[in-house]
Amino acid sequence: MANTFFVVLPSNVSDYPDNKPNKYRVHLPKPIEFKGGNWVCGLYSIQYPQSWAATIGTDVKQWIEINYKNKKPHRIGIPKTTQLTPNGLSFFLKLVLSNKEKSRKRRDVSIETFEDEIIIDPEINLYPHNYWEAIRDYEQELEQHKVKVEEKTKEVLNEEDETKKEELQQELDHLHSLSEGKKKEIRLLTEEANKRDRRDDRLIANQFLEQHPNDYHEQVIKMEINIIVRYIELEEKIKESREKDGKNARSGDEIQRFINSIKRMRKNLEAIESVIIEKDLNITRDEFNQQNSNTHSEFVQKFFDDHPSEEIIPTKEIFEEQKDEQGNDDLINKKTVTLIKEKESQAKDLHSDIEFEYLDSIDRFRVIFNDPEISNIIISSQLCYVLGFPMGQLVNGQIGKYGIDLKGGFTSFAVYSKGLTSNVIMGNSVSSLLRIVAVENRSGGVVERVYDQPMFIPVLPREINEIEIELRWMNGNLVKFDHGTVIITLMFNRMLRF
Repeated sequence: MANTFFVVLPSNVSDYPDNKPNKYRVHLPKPIEFKGGNWVCGLYSIQYPQSWAATIGTDVKQWIEINYKNKKPHRIGIPKTTQLTPNGLSFFLKLVLSNKEKSRKRRDVSIETFEDEIIIDPEINLYPHNYWEAIRDYEQELEQHKVKVEEKTKEVLNEEDETKKEELQQELDHLHSLSEGKKKEIRLLTEEANKRDRRDDRLIANQFLEQHPNDYHEQVIKMEINIIVRYIELEEKIKESREKDGKNARSGDEIQRFINSIKRMRKNLEAIESVIIEKDLNITRDEFNQQNSNTHSEFVQKFFDDHPSEEIIPTKEIFEEQKDEQGNDDLINKKTVTLIKEKESQAKDLHSDIEFEYLDSIDRFRVIFNDPEISNIIISSQLCYVLGFPMGQLVNGQIGKYGIDLKGGFTSFAVYSKGLTSNVIMGNSVSSLLRIVAVENRSGGVVERVYDQPMFIPVLPREINEIEIELRWMNGNLVKFDHGTVIITLMFNRMLRF
């Protein structure tokens, strides 16, 4: 055996169908025996999809509880999201809390079938996820149709008059033919939806821009609203299922369809947003995230840390340099402000009982109650942290005590492999840690980290035929990927003794 070798471990191997990106097992093609010396193992590289919500709902669901003076408390679930700016977060929360949301209209989707071909109204081509929404609507219609078939079947069985019974039978046959037609429509739509889901993200985004060359910003906002509405509908479905003690299997399937639909919508939105950032700002999404990752206060603090004893003099040369730098940044800043103003103009048409206003001058949020009946609110832990409020009751006009953190407090996760290596001391405990991986405040895309100097740890067993991997946040919970595949490369070295 060589002194060094690598093992690549993808999470989507077919050996274990229950594998997930955050916890999976890989059965090796043949056992590996560690002979002739002391062997060590280290994580050489990791490739993972940054498909979790980085700002809100990264780990557990977030909420806002409203306490009224003369009414019972009301808790509102907050959908998970990734936001790059405080103004964007303020707008997002106002959308969620708005009490003037228009009832969601079913999208017009006209379908004509001929043999196995399908002709779909152009409206459905605007957003790839519309296929799945159309499928969901048709499935709901089919369920209602089945009820009518059952009722008509009972009428036929109970009818004694032969003439009326024959008429009812004809009606029942017609209902059966309609059911078969709906099943065929659902099958054809599902095939088309799966075909579109397999398309490249960038292709989807470019087709979106071709459909909306002039109003793509407005359409993106509509997509964001649709995702929020879908989260609200999902919350209602979960509540209904709990009231029925979760015994309805059909209800469970419907909830899963909602979850899958939201994942697809978020994935498509991330791809479209990335292309729009490149189009508007002439920079990649990664560069945009980097430019927006540090607040002004962080820049100032870093400067004083780097220059503890230097005297700061505002000379003419410094002012000239500042003008040049400002000129280079003006274009990006102007376009970024334009994007924010477009969202703010949309927000003016909304009304919500609670608002989180961003105070740019002090880089803090302020909570505002627009309903005099509200006495206070309580918000969940991660939302508190992101907005900069202390835990506990918040009152009208209260300003955040701490700085804003759009990274949501989750800046790194740990990679473990149980039983492969010796335990590592981690804080006040020991664990089968391989590496701690830093993450960024962004959503979408695939991240690859390569460590030229892995943290080598002694290998425990003398022979292995299976390796188990877990990815957990620093609080111990599994990382909740929305989609994608994790690929880990382990490096094994034999330590030679002289």
